[in-house]
Amino acid sequence: MTGTDTGLKKSDRTGPIGLPVGVLGHDKIGGRNWKIDDAPFYKGISGIITTSIVSGFAFQDTEAVGMAAGESVNPRRNVPRVMNGTIWRIVLFFVGSIIIMSLVIPYNDPSLAHDDDVKNVAISPFTLIFVKSDLKPTVHIMNAVILTTILSAGNSGLYVCTRVLYALANEGQTPKKFAYLTRTGIPIWCLVFTTFVSTILFGLSFVGNKIIYQWLVNVTCVMGFIAWFGYSLNDLVYKALFFPVGPILAALLICISVLGQSYSAFKTHPFNFSNFLSAYITIPVFFNYVFCLQIC
Repeated sequence: MTGTDTGLKKSDRTGPIGLPVGVLGHDKIGGRNWKIDDAPFYKGISGIITTSIVSGFAFQDTEAVGMAAGESVNPRRNVPRVMNGTIWRIVLFFVGSIIIMSLVIPYNDPSLAHDDDVKNVAISPFTLIFVKSDLKPTVHIMNAVILTTILSAGNSGLYVCTRVLYALANEGQTPKKFAYLTRTGIPIWCLVFTTFVSTILFGLSFVGNKIIYQWLVNVTCVMGFIAWFGYSLNDLVYKALFFPVGPILAALLICISVLGQSYSAFKTHPFNFSNFLSAYITIPVFFNYVFCLQIC
């Protein structure tokens, strides 16, 4: 199968769920796309570790539920409920959708990004799956869903950043001006500053050959992983099932992802110092920040 072969015939187009198993007498795809060259794990272990950083970016901010506990009613009852629901949403919307997409869309589909060529992405995989299902009217609905999701994620990030900046101001680690609250309890200067910085960073994603974007993604993802290490297991009010095995296993996987994310940089000739630096620059910056806090 060539790189331009989508792996689908006209008769295969029976809907995103029915495509892998076949419905109404149509041919089924089954695991056909998992048998193409390096599929289903493109580039093997190194590919999994590399993509785990970007995948982790999508999972980050789930802990924002705990941050919102301080502004919610009866957090001891409601937060565990929300977190339990979050786990099943992750399984359904992340893991489930990825499995279906990998069955329907071959990894070498020309409409997908290849080898970090983000600028040549022609269509979202979530949209592409409906195109291949011959459900083109649904494409517009899916685009609306994706846009709504992006706005929701942006709103969540804005909330978290303003609250963190406000908390740091109360601890004396940022200017006191950020500790100001309006009559309705909104840290307005934190909101203004966060919005301004976010707008600048968003604009930088259009500058250059996506190099700045790659740096921002890597730095943000690694810093998010490091932040997860900042929670003391003994201070957790709510402990999930399989505690503490789950957090320990997650910590090991995070270490593997962070340390192995630029594994391919060591195998390329000549050595790609830019990719190496963008992958690991966050680690010394973090420890330098912690050191400065200790001596100041």
